[in-house]
Amino acid sequence: MSAKKSFPCFGLILRETPVKDADKYLTVMSDNRGKISVYAYGARAWKNTIFGAAQLGVYSEMLIEQKGDFLTLKEASILDSFSNIRTDLVKSALMQYLCDLTCEVSPEEVRETGTMSLILNALWCLSNTDKDHRLIKGAFELRLMCEAGFQPQLAACDGCGAADINKVAYFDMENGSVICPDCYSTLELNQLYFEDGRSKPIKAVSPAVLEAMRFITSIDGKKVFSFRIDEALFPQFSTVCESYSLYHVDRSFKTLEFYKNCAL
Repeated sequence: MSAKKSFPCFGLILRETPVKDADKYLTVMSDNRGKISVYAYGARAWKNTIFGAAQLGVYSEMLIEQKGDFLTLKEASILDSFSNIRTDLVKSALMQYLCDLTCEVSPEEVRETGTMSLILNALWCLSNTDKDHRLIKGAFELRLMCEAGFQPQLAACDGCGAADINKVAYFDMENGSVICPDCYSTLELNQLYFEDGRSKPIKAVSPAVLEAMRFITSIDGKKVFSFRIDEALFPQFSTVCESYSLYHVDRSFKTLEFYKNCAL
């Protein structure tokens, strides 16, 4: 029989699944072991000491017991519940999606310091600042793709190498590159369409949105959300970043659809 052993960690709840009458399976992003699956006995009973810490989007100091491959949450002390998110339907819906997307792209038991820092910073901004939720969402999606190995190369046009693009450019999501308007005008049909006639995932982006994307993909992780663009460009920015992340994740999310319905 495997001996029981315990280890401490800092963890954020990315997903919660009810089990039996009072238990939960938790997906936790931990600081020292990455994404882990943890069983929480009695976590649905409000008198249980781990009840509050076993909620989606709560960040806690945890003590986890391990026996073989089975992990159990034994103790938890809440560090941040991001309480301001929970009183706002749109922000709460966005938190669910951000946690869902993080859960999807993070491998099991691979330490992900960049990803954990990103999701914590996103939730902090959502809870404690007045930054528009569309900007937080888009910046998170784009930077998460960088952390997952899909960092786009946006510094210069993929065709001619021009870095100073003052007109509408084109973001090639398949190749993770940017194309200036002059080079875009020379693209052949097989570069714009797949063999079955579908358009390739290339979206027009304004100079200001391109600059914001360059900033997000290249800046130190702690400063990812410290950018500004004109409010009229919020929808374009959010749509482009969302499209890029969904293209590479290759699936849809019910939590994203719920967020969009709430934000209408």
